[in-house]
Amino acid sequence: MHFPKYEKYNITYQVQEAVANCLPPLVPGIKQNAPELVQKLLHLLLESDNYGERRGAAYGLAGLVRGLGITALKQLEIMSTLEQAVKDKKNPRRKEGAVQTSNSNTQIWNMYYLLEGFLYCNVHVLHLQTFSAFMYLNRCLICL
Repeated sequence: MHFPKYEKYNITYQVQEAVANCLPPLVPGIKQNAPELVQKLLHLLLESDNYGERRGAAYGLAGLVRGLGITALKQLEIMSTLEQAVKDKKNPRRKEGAVQTSNSNTQIWNMYYLLEGFLYCNVHVLHLQTFSAFMYLNRCLICL
């Protein structure tokens, strides 16, 4: 499958993924600042006009959550915030940002966001959904 819109982000993708993988061991040193960092990353993820910033925020959030542990998803209201964004029918950028999280770490984020996003009729969200599904399936096949 070919995704020309996202080809220019391949190098950035590799860097963002590498950074997200390096964050978890560093999180204990910044744990007291975690709620504030999560809020800043969620704001960037859901409100930024810049695709790269939204994608970077998704990877940063994934690394932070991996470092804090899965319970942070509920304690810091990350899942409820993302769920509201996915259901936002007026602002496709918020939905697109929430979908970015499914690209950044499929072990953490629920496939619900991929499935829910296919019900949305904005071309950018649908394109990103297709790309997300492709990335998820690609990772699944690598594990086989």
